[in-house]
Amino acid sequence: MYDSLITGLEGASGLDLLVLWVRVTASGVSFTLLAIVATFAIALSRRNDRQRTVASCFALANLFAVLYIASDTAVRFDVLLGNHDLTPFKIRLAFASVILATAAYFNFYWVLAANRRLPARRMLAVYLGGLVMALTLWVEHPLLIIASNTLQFHGMSVFPEYGALAPAFFALLLALGAAVLVILLCSPLRHRNRLGWSLNLIGFSALLLAGAHDALRELGVFILPMATLSIGFTCFQVGAFSFLAFHYARLLQERSDQQVRLQRMSDALERDQTTGLFTKSFLQKHLDRLGPNAQGGLLFIDLDNFKAVNDQHGHLCGDIVIADVANLLRQELRSKDLPCRWGGDEFLVYLPDTEPHHARALGERLMGLVDGLRFERAPDLRIRMSMGYAPFDGGDWRETIARADAALYQSKHNGRNRITVFEHGSSDTTALALP
Repeated sequence: MYDSLITGLEGASGLDLLVLWVRVTASGVSFTLLAIVATFAIALSRRNDRQRTVASCFALANLFAVLYIASDTAVRFDVLLGNHDLTPFKIRLAFASVILATAAYFNFYWVLAANRRLPARRMLAVYLGGLVMALTLWVEHPLLIIASNTLQFHGMSVFPEYGALAPAFFALLLALGAAVLVILLCSPLRHRNRLGWSLNLIGFSALLLAGAHDALRELGVFILPMATLSIGFTCFQVGAFSFLAFHYARLLQERSDQQVRLQRMSDALERDQTTGLFTKSFLQKHLDRLGPNAQGGLLFIDLDNFKAVNDQHGHLCGDIVIADVANLLRQELRSKDLPCRWGGDEFLVYLPDTEPHHARALGERLMGLVDGLRFERAPDLRIRMSMGYAPFDGGDWRETIARADAALYQSKHNGRNRITVFEHGSSDTTALALP
């Protein structure tokens, strides 16, 4: 076989060798694109992505395109080797691949143009129609497409003996290709993805022109000295792949933008606009989800004499003070702690896995840091705050808030600027009050 191939190559003309090299190169490019597209389609299917149907149709179309190029190239090697036992089968396989590739491309653009998932039965009907056409190629009859296995040679090109339906067969293939072109021209994607759409249009136009040229060759009208459909398929694969890459890049960008918008909407509902802390409703819902399994405790914080800040320095300065205190809380608390603005100048912090003595140490540190805050609008202003902490006891978290609020009230009653930690079993909430 190797000797026959060498002999065939030595006897081939320069044009024949160029044509063979082009076909082998086209096969390599097509196989590479098929591997990329198939991997992409499998990944989307495993993720149950809504675009998986588009990717699957495109991967299937690429598979049939590669099958055509490989079969057509194999026919050329049969000519070089002088072995034509399987050539009729390869010719039929090449024609069948063109039919099935056209059906897959039709479904591919149909889904894209509709911009939604089509019913499976409609897409299946297109594939079944293509399969019926492909099966007729294996039936030899003078009235059908292929009359017999008799081969005719024209250089390195090989043609079967065609039947009466052959001209109608090639005309129907071109009509289906024209229908796909119409869908492509009318696709709304031309306005959202102009560059990718243009590359795709160029590639498909090349495929359609190559198909028309080769259909004429099959019927005995020779324009160019070589068949061009393999090159047309490769050009189209490159154009369609570029189009699909741009399409998915845009989809990913749109999904990313949508995620950002949803996150902003979520933050607007969950975050206080002035402080950036969680809202009261968010923390309440979180505590509701925890139920009696909540661990740690709640720290209630209230700024001392905050009304005087608004009265003497204005509400804008008051907002700055609240925002600076909130920023300090974010910096000093752990990532698992949940601080929220409870209302006005009050803050509530959920401290999971926190013992009372840890809460007391945290309160002391926060009071010292708040005391060190300075404000450009009011250089002499000093902020103090009172706190109350209560641990969870396995009951309703609202009862824990009530105890933390009572501990906070005790801090206010005892002179402010201190923390009171509620302890179960103590007669009142003055225990562990810190000056």
